[in-house]
Amino acid sequence: MIHPQKVKDLKMGEDGENDIYEMINKYLSINALKTSRYCPFDMEDENHCIEIKTRRYNINSFDEFFFPFSKIKYADDKGKCVSIINNLTDGVYLFDYTKHQDKCRIVENQFCRRDRGRIETKTMCYCPTEYFEYMGKIAK
Repeated sequence: MIHPQKVKDLKMGEDGENDIYEMINKYLSINALKTSRYCPFDMEDENHCIEIKTRRYNINSFDEFFFPFSKIKYADDKGKCVSIINNLTDGVYLFDYTKHQDKCRIVENQFCRRDRGRIETKTMCYCPTEYFEYMGKIAK
């Protein structure tokens, strides 16, 4: 059985992704497509891997945002650029990992969360919020 909080998080993330595909393609001047649910990234084209994170806080809530480092390995193996999109309460933000990777820090066996019924640890990539670029708000 899936933990109820995980179900809520997945629904919120999926809804947030559906709202911004067009915005991302237009902003980055690309034509990336939505990937399958089990792909490591949410959008891809021949040159880009794009991860979308929808969260219930704003850009100033933390000094860094993080994501699993395994995503970088996947993109590197394919020779693709990595962009992280954060869909937050105060707008949509872009972190260009390929451009700012030297500003990131990697932490192995990092405790991530336990609100979904078990302890989750991963090697994580931490990206400073000062390098996130404001893309705008989603028109509703």
